[in-house]
Amino acid sequence: MRVYNQLIELDCPLGERSWHLISKQIAKEANHQNITRLILVDVNDKQLIFDASFVEASSEPTYPSLLSLRTRKTSYTNPFVVVNLVPTGIRAEIGGFAGDATPVSNLLSSTCDYLITNPNAVTASDLYYANGNVVYLEGNLVCQLLLGNISIIPEKQEKVAVIIENPKEEKLLNNVINALNGMRAVAGIDISPVIITGKFNISCNYSKYGYSTGSFEDLSSLKKALDCAKQSEAKAVAIVSSLDLCQDVRNGYFNGQQMPNPWGAAEAMLTHAITHLYDFTTAHAPLLADWKNSGAGTLVDPRDGAELISTSYVCSPIYGLKKFSKTCVVERE
Repeated sequence: MRVYNQLIELDCPLGERSWHLISKQIAKEANHQNITRLILVDVNDKQLIFDASFVEASSEPTYPSLLSLRTRKTSYTNPFVVVNLVPTGIRAEIGGFAGDATPVSNLLSSTCDYLITNPNAVTASDLYYANGNVVYLEGNLVCQLLLGNISIIPEKQEKVAVIIENPKEEKLLNNVINALNGMRAVAGIDISPVIITGKFNISCNYSKYGYSTGSFEDLSSLKKALDCAKQSEAKAVAIVSSLDLCQDVRNGYFNGQQMPNPWGAAEAMLTHAITHLYDFTTAHAPLLADWKNSGAGTLVDPRDGAELISTSYVCSPIYGLKKFSKTCVVERE
């Protein structure tokens, strides 16, 4: 399995900017490859520039293309569902940090029956305080929902699988296992199977347009683990892996420099690729690869506080996955 990015530049005058026309141009430029994530990164009077993420794999896609659109009929819905998204990696003032969009999400959820959001908006390492009617969906599934390709059914998961990249030190792996055992004992969550796998080699960096992005070398060990999880009863999978980052960028981020979250985009690229190929949702938790990077005892931006009180980062993603809603592909007429 290979994940990579490509900039797509479209000549698109102001009067031709309908999704019907734009999607056809993107499909042509992408040579109909499997796009898993699409971001508009720059715009002027003549051009639109997109950052597209692709996945190469022997498996067939689970859902229709992101370039397809199923037009919904106007109707009143019962229950009333609201979608609130806070993209990661662009330094949103609310929601650009560790779960700091939870208060906003809870406020919005008080006006509806269900509120759907993306994981990073409400997951914060070991802290999870989203209201009971807040359900998070991995970003690709949110896109498929909004495109009319899938529907969702509120349904708690019986089991949550976990895939852990094997760290260089046993104590770092034990740190995650202790967190999983704590979730089993205290929250009563059935976490099974737990799969230990090889290194993913994920690096975080910034594009020339200023947003964060990621690069991936070899995800073959991840695919083998996902194939194993697919044979289990779990329909939700937490991925725990390291995200390589320049130490100067790490220090600058936690010291309050004006930069987007450096990890969020790589996490999103990874989870979009996973749900593109597999019939379950997923969320990512960073793996602490070196104790010196835990930041314990460091005073940081208050919105980053949740990241500095944990060394496993996995508890809130698992709790949110437990509340995951089942997806169903909508048959086209």
